Amino acid sequence: LDEQGRPRVVRNCNASGALVHVDLTDWRGRLRARLLYDHYTGDAAEVVLVTSSGEELHYTPETFEPPPGAGGSNGGAVSAHLERTGQSCARLAQDASPKRQQAAHRSVEALCSAVLLPRLEELMRREVEEGRQLVPASEDLLEMDMEQIVQLLDS
Repeated sequence: LDEQGRPRVVRNCNASGALVHVDLTDWRGRLRARLLYDHYTGDAAEVVLVTSSGEELHYTPETFEPPPGAGGSNGGAVSAHLERTGQSCARLAQDASPKRQQAAHRSVEALCSAVLLPRLEELMRREVEEGRQLVPASEDLLEMDMEQIVQLLDS
């Protein structure tokens, strides 16, 4: 129970008794997490975490999908992530809802943090070890199109 005597775990069901969402609160009664359930399958569809400042962080099963190529070959991981990010941004352009904006934001973050930055760090490390330039100069990168950059990072 929280400090007001209310339960810290509240299950909300629809009229037919199916679970809609579960709210988890802290000891003061402030919402900290919400698990939203798919009304067709009954599976957890989304987790919303609420920071102490009130910011909501949304996570869906797609958030935790391994990057393409993570299970075996790395070839094409950058282009696959880029494709998924492009699709997410295209959906955002069709309907600029907060949920789609957040999904596009997560997709871009995943592309950068899980794929692009580690690849660039690896290339920079190899440059130092091998004593040769593997990453083109910034002027050359600015003249390259996205397909050329993806090819560079995928190789």
